[in-house]
Amino acid sequence: MLCNSKLENTQKCINLPPNVRNPKTVMNLERLGSLFPQKFSFMRILIRNLFKKDPNFQINKNKLNSDGKGHCVLSVELGKQVYSLVCFTEKLNPQERSDRVIATKWDASFCLYAGIPSDKQIEKLESQVKIQEKGRFDKNVLVLSRANKSVTLFENVVNCLSKGEQPSKNKIKKTSYLMRTTAVYGNGKFGIADRDLISKIKELTPPFQVEMLTVFLIREFSFLYVEHCAKLKGGKNAVALDYNLKKYFGIGNSTGLGMAPFLVNHPALLHSWILAKELILAEVLNFKNINNSQNNRFFELLKRANNHINEWDVDDKIQSKRIKILRAEINSLLNNLTKKKPPNQYPFKYIFNKTHNLSIESQELIASILIEFAPDNFNGIEECLANPNEPKIDGSMLVSELSQIIKKNYDWVLKLNLKQESSNTYFWYVSQEKLEPRLGNRYKEEGSELEMPFNIPMYVQKLKKLLDKYPYKNETTASFLLKNPSQRYIIRRIQNTSKYPYSEIRNNLVDKNCRPIDMLRCKLAFFGASKFDPKSDRWTRITLFQGAPIASEFISGDKNYDDWSFSTLPN
Repeated sequence: MLCNSKLENTQKCINLPPNVRNPKTVMNLERLGSLFPQKFSFMRILIRNLFKKDPNFQINKNKLNSDGKGHCVLSVELGKQVYSLVCFTEKLNPQERSDRVIATKWDASFCLYAGIPSDKQIEKLESQVKIQEKGRFDKNVLVLSRANKSVTLFENVVNCLSKGEQPSKNKIKKTSYLMRTTAVYGNGKFGIADRDLISKIKELTPPFQVEMLTVFLIREFSFLYVEHCAKLKGGKNAVALDYNLKKYFGIGNSTGLGMAPFLVNHPALLHSWILAKELILAEVLNFKNINNSQNNRFFELLKRANNHINEWDVDDKIQSKRIKILRAEINSLLNNLTKKKPPNQYPFKYIFNKTHNLSIESQELIASILIEFAPDNFNGIEECLANPNEPKIDGSMLVSELSQIIKKNYDWVLKLNLKQESSNTYFWYVSQEKLEPRLGNRYKEEGSELEMPFNIPMYVQKLKKLLDKYPYKNETTASFLLKNPSQRYIIRRIQNTSKYPYSEIRNNLVDKNCRPIDMLRCKLAFFGASKFDPKSDRWTRITLFQGAPIASEFISGDKNYDDWSFSTLPN
């Protein structure tokens, strides 16, 4: 396990190893908004951990009626604890169905429950889970979620299965999920279990494992649900969904601005995720030689990724253009590498260098493929992705040292012209109604006095002016703060970057040209999401667990359980 040498740097890193990419290269929105899932994404971690624990999946209750309305309970045993996904379904009118966070009705609502609930507990949960944010919960509820059918595809699959047929591949290519979640709440929201309670459970130690487990079980429920509806419609003629199609189906998700501030509010955690990825990439690039198996594996993944992106279609003009460029570049790279094989020495470095003149999307796709070859000494990195450290003020730091950190780590800020109106267009705030982050226009909307502290470039420039005028350069930061207490927040952030250089996004997050969707994609890629489908620059649809094993495979002992990146349509 590697959490006491290179990987301890994921929690504290003052001097970066010389062969990793510089934060100046990595920590900008254009690159963060081009990330792909990789081997150490949280979904991949969950699946590996599930296989290690030999889980026992059960359908404890199935009380769905002829309209598809009712409830069911799916459970899994991990270690000494059983976790249950409690599902409640409704029959909605089309006009009642919405993916917006302000919706009040959904095709299905869920909670992940510690243990197997009794009938009486299910009755109590039904009254609360079906109203989601308005409900009241206790610590036995670990996660709260809801989902809608992907209506056209869901009904098409039901009709096909009811007739004894499998759905057409052309029908499932664009929408590769039967249901789409519109929220997955954890971390103590609305009275559910706090993160501190969950983080002590060994099986759920890495970040977001309990949320990923919930989504995985919702995916299993979507198969049960569609087959139940097909059986009711077709009777003896109905068939189950094909095994390979089940694997291709993920679970959809609609995600908006509520997710974006996480990266700003958890800088040390962001550093851990990014640095872990960069350390592994650097290690793989430093392979002097690779064997035939590794060489063949690389080309297998590259071909699969090439097919995957050719099945990735979106309506968004910006992302559609990026995908078109990505397809051309990856196809060209594949052809060139096939015709002219990489050299025997440092072949992965040679391949990665070939992407330097390509789009950032192409660079990051190849990076994700190369991370698949992480050496064994990176086993255990999962435990290092949870960073318990929060930014703290170092009062003993000299004012001169603080100025040097700004000069080194915030040189990008000093180049910005913040006098332009466009540089201060937006303000981030929390909606009182839904307690969710939102983005307002400073010049058109009220409420900027309640903004979240995300105007970091302005804070840095103001602090620098104060420091430049401050006559006592050898005084401590504590002495400076006694005279300038309003600077506590930004000094804490600045000092944090000296320990965690990947902790700060190097863009103006309130600028007119800021695209919050880049922050969404960054976090979602670390979750393991694919098929990013932007609906604006503020919200996107994605696919989760596409290609992942299904519950029945955990019994078979399949050794290829971790080989599901860049899923493609089955032959």
